[in-house]
Amino acid sequence: MKLRGFCILWCFFCFTLHYLNGSYMKDLEEIASNSEVSNSDVREAMAEAFKKSRCLIKGGLGVIYNRYYIQIKSETNSILINGKEWRGLAKSEKEIVFIFKDVVLKSDALPLDFELSKSILVSFEGRRISFFDFNTFRCGNYFREMDSATSSNNKETP
Repeated sequence: MKLRGFCILWCFFCFTLHYLNGSYMKDLEEIASNSEVSNSDVREAMAEAFKKSRCLIKGGLGVIYNRYYIQIKSETNSILINGKEWRGLAKSEKEIVFIFKDVVLKSDALPLDFELSKSILVSFEGRRISFFDFNTFRCGNYFREMDSATSSNNKETP
């Protein structure tokens, strides 16, 4: 059972990191072929986790953790940590970041002491914003309004 949980977690991580270039299917197949978990089991587990994890926005903020918030209504990909704001790309752009030791980090600039098990992954995907806390295994999705110019690039529905 522990192996299955690890495989599902690893698949989610690979899926998110490779989402932008579409190579996640190769990783899913490789992991499934090296374990007792099939591709369909992985896909079903991931889909089920996210179906049940749509979160409610309160005051324009999405709560990740008691001191981490996503600014849903911001024109940029934006996170508040202990009242300090981090701003990323425009909200129409896809972007993946980690929160580690109260700092937002891009995946290409992780420190040597980075530990995935103590981090939170946030994936900005245009209209959808997803997060996964590797410490508590909490995950969730927020959906933001997009203006008409931006929404043509992000046709995903909740």
